[in-house]
Amino acid sequence: MSLYDSITPFIGMAPMDGITDAAFRYMIDHHGKPDILMTEFVPVEAIQRGVTSILSAFISHKTQTPMIAQLLGADSHMFYNAFFVCAECGFDGLDINMGCPDTNVLRRKAGGAFIKDKKLADSIIQSVISANNDWSNGKKIADVDLPDRTIQWVKTYQTNNKIYSDHKKLSLSIKTRIGFQKSEINDWILFLCGFPIDCITVHGRTVTQRYSGFADWGEIAKAAEIIHGHKIIAGGNGDIKSMEEARQKIKEYGVDGVLVGRAVLGNPWFFSNHSPTQQERIEAMLEHCRVFSELTPQIPFITMRKHLAWYYKGFENAASTRDKLMKVQTYEDVLRIFKNHK
Repeated sequence: MSLYDSITPFIGMAPMDGITDAAFRYMIDHHGKPDILMTEFVPVEAIQRGVTSILSAFISHKTQTPMIAQLLGADSHMFYNAFFVCAECGFDGLDINMGCPDTNVLRRKAGGAFIKDKKLADSIIQSVISANNDWSNGKKIADVDLPDRTIQWVKTYQTNNKIYSDHKKLSLSIKTRIGFQKSEINDWILFLCGFPIDCITVHGRTVTQRYSGFADWGEIAKAAEIIHGHKIIAGGNGDIKSMEEARQKIKEYGVDGVLVGRAVLGNPWFFSNHSPTQQERIEAMLEHCRVFSELTPQIPFITMRKHLAWYYKGFENAASTRDKLMKVQTYEDVLRIFKNHK
């Protein structure tokens, strides 16, 4: 039984680039308790080059909620090696990004570009499956072709967080879209179903749509039918604005679960269905800043500004405070702004 079998039907947090970092995942987990958490995508090329700063995406708080690492790239050998970083960092599963519509990602033949290059997609998926098998047979990160500084970062992280690997296979999943310029589920989704993976989650837009228009849940339903025909868990993603809608999508469109993205921004209570007061939103904002500083002190604090704007959205007469929030450099700057908030 895979991880996804054990949590179906699931309502989880979707991976979002530059957003679903360690502190954000902590807040979502602490206040909402989703069925699954996912990292932002991590480029395998950066891992292979030994860019240890990128590994901060794999930092995590202690939790019983299943945690999935998402990888992005276009090199099968690098995917193979990056698998061992995810496995030894204690993740429950690995997700291959085959849907990102970002222009720079597509230019690198990654993300949504796989929909137009099945040969490359095949090599990537096969490399991850091979790595998973080798991992379960006892292969370790020290046995693969990675820079010493990457391996040392992982070893230090394991020691500091008391992570002990049992070499249990990770659940493997793919997150993709219904097609590149038009729906191609009869071809693309059927192709993906030819691999022994545990879950395929389909975003209901094409790659060229990016995030415009509306997610086509009718196409997601058709994809789910194909996926189920191959005994694979089917997930859906796109435009879900509430827990009620998430449950309705699962029931109406025949998916085994959904991932929610933009609706959780500034709203870590989404999965608990709690409607926070303004006071609670301010307190959560401060908590988020504190956790960010504690978990990832090496990341510039200014990356928190977008989160502060989301938390503070909708406050009356907010222009002055919002302007101050967009200039903060440290957690202490935020504390000073709200020193009289009680």
